[in-house]
Amino acid sequence: MLVPVIGIVQVGQQAMADRYTYLPLVGIFYLGIAISALSALAAIALIALRVMGRIGLAGWASVMVSLWFIGGILIFCVGIIGVYVSRIFIETKHRPYTIVRSVHPRD
Repeated sequence: MLVPVIGIVQVGQQAMADRYTYLPLVGIFYLGIAISALSALAAIALIALRVMGRIGLAGWASVMVSLWFIGGILIFCVGIIGVYVSRIFIETKHRPYTIVRSVHPRD
């Protein structure tokens, strides 16, 4: 009973590998940039609120901004590494850049 399920999973994995694209990885890259940029804007806003005296809990702002910024940088780096590995994967398939349909003999 388990053998047909394993075969189905292997067929699904092969289909995913054949249609592999790195566009989701580029999306992760841009998501990391967006999270880091939003955390930088939040840092500016929280500094302004702190100067005006509207933040009552000390230390909360710095912890939250640093967590979001470091998380964004990590996601950014994972996106870069993912795109790099996907291009290596595509290059190691040894597929030709062009497909020759027919060869014409020389005269």
